[in-house]
Amino acid sequence: MNSESLAKTILLSFISLMLVLTATAHASPGFMTPPFDDPEVRLQQGWFYDSPGPLRCRPEDRDHSPFCHYGLDYVKGEVDKPATWVPFEVAAVADGKALYRPAGSKTWGNYVITTHAVGGITYYTVNAHLDSSPLPPRKWVPITRGTPIGTSGKSGLANGVVHLHLEVYEGSLKKDDRVDPYDIYDTKALYPPHGVCGEHHLWSECPPSDLPIAGGTYFDGNFGLIGTSFLFDPSSSLGSLNSVDITGPPGWHNDASFQCFRYQPPGAAPERSMCWDVNTPPVTGQYSAQAEVGNELLEARLSIDTASWLEPPAITKLSVLPGQVQVEWTATSQARSFLVRVNPVPFSGVTGEVVVPGEERGTTLTGLSLAGGAQYQAVVFAFSRDVRTPESVLNPFNIGAHGVVFTAPRSGPGYSEIPPE
Repeated sequence: MNSESLAKTILLSFISLMLVLTATAHASPGFMTPPFDDPEVRLQQGWFYDSPGPLRCRPEDRDHSPFCHYGLDYVKGEVDKPATWVPFEVAAVADGKALYRPAGSKTWGNYVITTHAVGGITYYTVNAHLDSSPLPPRKWVPITRGTPIGTSGKSGLANGVVHLHLEVYEGSLKKDDRVDPYDIYDTKALYPPHGVCGEHHLWSECPPSDLPIAGGTYFDGNFGLIGTSFLFDPSSSLGSLNSVDITGPPGWHNDASFQCFRYQPPGAAPERSMCWDVNTPPVTGQYSAQAEVGNELLEARLSIDTASWLEPPAITKLSVLPGQVQVEWTATSQARSFLVRVNPVPFSGVTGEVVVPGEERGTTLTGLSLAGGAQYQAVVFAFSRDVRTPESVLNPFNIGAHGVVFTAPRSGPGYSEIPPE
């Protein structure tokens, strides 16, 4: 190898090494979960800078400038009405160690520091302005993800309002090592908007804000994996949502947005709305959602993995009497709730439906208008989330479904028992 070739080889090797190191330095470990388990808590304010640049704030303003905010503020109450903010339980974002320092800082007041070793890097969080903490003071203790570490308050320089101020540090507790777990680093704007994360965010899943939404797969017992499903909370501090516009990875839904309309069958909680499209196969990747309430645009991101699906139920018995249909089925224990429906064939609307708990394996739909001799379909939809009792809207929201076609009795007290297909 001559000297010129050797020089080129060394240069290419150096460039390759730098690319690897750069990718590693910016890789998102995705280890954090929100510092609370209360669906009413919202991100009130994120990072904010006066001007772009490595530090993004003038050095003289780095600590106390109103134009700079190096952390995240979370509140429980109406985001734009501080008088409504009330305390909430603060939880550890990951496994690690914690130290409680009561009145440990004029700025932070009562605060808890946590440490987390991830991929050879130590991350720190500071949970500030706490009212109190169940941890022993001034003593490092082990914690696990979700461990209660305090209650939000207004100690320190909290402007007299109850909230949690969260700061995240990468590598050390030095000021210049503070990082934005949302990876937004916004300039000239007090982000949010609403739950949107950058490409290299530190969350295990980008936390929703004013638009809680989850997505998943639709698996039909007769046809397999055929559709995409979504679950969202139609209530909002800004008003009710009638629909959500969803866009997905390249190729999903013919590269067009999908409008998920508000749909709440009898038995579903007021805070739960669902939709699905059996004609749009799911695609693994990131999805974005938008909804308009008044003049506000709510945004969120979610992910769907086609390797995740819910085993469909199996209808085992179908008993048809005039005006009513009794359905029995088997299902996996992973089903958290069910929707049982009767509709004409071909589909022209819903004849009757109801949501039932996940432990149920049978129900009867009554008061049905069944035309004698007409064909109908009884369908049992299994949901991987409980849509009767509100819980956190988390991915995935998978649906498994099984349907059986039957013919309604023509007259009299006729009885028809349809065995499973």
